[in-house]
Amino acid sequence: HNTSRFSFSISKTKLKEFNYKFEYRPSLHDFTDEPNGYLENSKLEMGRVSVIYNSKLNEFKINQFVFVNTLLLSPSTKFENKLSWGGIIDIRKDNYKICDNCNLLRFGGSLGKTIKLNNINYFMLLYTESNLLLNEFKLNQKIGPQLGLTVDFINNIYIISNSYILYDLNNKKYDRILLSNNSISFNYKKNHSTFFSLKYLKSSLKTDVGYNYYF
Repeated sequence: HNTSRFSFSISKTKLKEFNYKFEYRPSLHDFTDEPNGYLENSKLEMGRVSVIYNSKLNEFKINQFVFVNTLLLSPSTKFENKLSWGGIIDIRKDNYKICDNCNLLRFGGSLGKTIKLNNINYFMLLYTESNLLLNEFKLNQKIGPQLGLTVDFINNIYIISNSYILYDLNNKKYDRILLSNNSISFNYKKNHSTFFSLKYLKSSLKTDVGYNYYF
């Protein structure tokens, strides 16, 4: 399949703010792409860049640059015991409010199990990440479970649910447990183009509607 992708989406937050996101992925593969030539239930991407336009401030900002992001969900069976794992290295804007308008260099990894029941893959991984604040050179570390499921059987609709419950190892305040990047997305697979997602991050609900163009 074509591996380069350009995406456009409109996001609405709980504060009724609209953002417009432009994303370019030069190559490789994710869960909603055709599996031909790739491992089943896997994604691997490099060089993805996301730019957000804030209509209220009338400005463009680079929100994320991904060096590498991979996740393999290999279901275990009673005959075969498999491990699921993932890793990510990226630079992104601060979503944890560690500091205002920070850029974070993230190194993250996960390891655990996936079980397949009735065409639904349930996964539970132990996830850990280190965030380096580039403008202050401070290190922030988190650890916790990564939980979710993938469904690929409802009239060309592919569903991905993914949640992190992370414990902040560096924050000495009471709010050390973070519900981070909890999301559910619905992708129309017939032409691999249209998607809809809901994301909950730090007490804020965000809705995305977008379109993917592959080339």
